[in-house]
Amino acid sequence: MTNFSALLTRCRKEAGYDSGRGFYKKAGGRAAFRCTYQQYLNIETGRSVPKPAVFYAIIVALGVWKDQDRSGALCRAYLEAQYGGGEFMAFLLRSLGQAGQNAGSQAAPLRKALQRGRQSRLAPLSQEQSRLIKKDAVHYWTYHVLAGDSGYWQADKIAALFGFKTAEVKKALTALTAAKVAASDKEGYWSPYRDRHVTHEKQAGSPRPEVAPSMDRLKKIWDVVGQKDGQPLFHRYLFLRASESQLRAYYPYFAMTMDGLEIYDTVEKGDDTSFVVVEATVRRMKKF
Repeated sequence: MTNFSALLTRCRKEAGYDSGRGFYKKAGGRAAFRCTYQQYLNIETGRSVPKPAVFYAIIVALGVWKDQDRSGALCRAYLEAQYGGGEFMAFLLRSLGQAGQNAGSQAAPLRKALQRGRQSRLAPLSQEQSRLIKKDAVHYWTYHVLAGDSGYWQADKIAALFGFKTAEVKKALTALTAAKVAASDKEGYWSPYRDRHVTHEKQAGSPRPEVAPSMDRLKKIWDVVGQKDGQPLFHRYLFLRASESQLRAYYPYFAMTMDGLEIYDTVEKGDDTSFVVVEATVRRMKKF
């Protein structure tokens, strides 16, 4: 096993995937990775080095772009596996400057602590589970009630909470239970994923890993409830002209801040608890 394949395996496990086969299947298979499972297995076991397009697909699926330290270390290992050591590799690292150094030594203790806490709660969903939850507003909100609360729920109570039809909620509960993201006993329905941080499938076809292709769909699902009951709690914006490539270097800091908010996640009802969506959006307004 090469240093690159060993680091890739570690990043995969840190992302919550216990096996290479499970990662390959849950992250979208051949459509996402642009290679067969056997070809991916050869990469992870050090028998081959992936082509740039395949390596990029793996980076997207693992989400390592959010962490400069991990992505820097993985990219350096990839270059070493691709080009070997020697003078050419030294030239590459000198040319890349700080980005080419061993990024792992520069990780802040706070970032490491946040990563450890988050990774301990990660629970990757299968493609089928992910798509079922995001099928429509009824499935999405029914699941999140069960996953976001330590109690037990019945269809009529969920329907009353959101203004859904009870029959629609019952149908969603049946499907969610069959997919094993919900469960039931004599007290009612609940989710085995409550108090966990689920990760949804990584969809193929995204031009940039920072923007999930499913975001438009999710926004419509949020608006089903948000337009009626939603209220902005905080807002801040900054308007500027900037290089998009340079701005992308700041994205990992956005991601780290967002991940840190998970310390406030709870499944216990309080005096002022709510379902809250926190978004960090960088929007291109006009090429100029």
